[in-house]
Amino acid sequence: MQNFSYFKIYLRLELFIAMGENISDIIRDRRTVRIFREKSLSRDIILRLVDAACNAPAGGNTSKWNIIVVTDRNLKERIRYAALNQEFLLTCSVIFVFIGGRVKNTFLAVENLLLEAHSLGLEGCVVGSFDEKIVAEILG
Repeated sequence: MQNFSYFKIYLRLELFIAMGENISDIIRDRRTVRIFREKSLSRDIILRLVDAACNAPAGGNTSKWNIIVVTDRNLKERIRYAALNQEFLLTCSVIFVFIGGRVKNTFLAVENLLLEAHSLGLEGCVVGSFDEKIVAEILG
């Protein structure tokens, strides 16, 4: 099974090269964006982003975190208030809420998701300032 993981990584690198971009370019070109066009992402794109996060490395293979995908405008508005009223949360296509896990491992997953988004012509922003208790209440 371990060979399959290496094969998968190799295929992804080949894909970047075939697209005319290499991973170094994607890392250097990615930017934090807070101004979004209100457009929805397809389920396939969202699943591709989640898959990128799920394929992040984790110390001791302990990726014990979950992702909640939020696309509902009412939920995004409630989350915005819990996140210091950051307006851009209303216009982004989706909010990925990472729950649980070791912070170091979780941020590796977040970075993978952001790099995959950039490779698809999408951008995002990490939101680190929010009231965890309120977000937990909102999302149940």
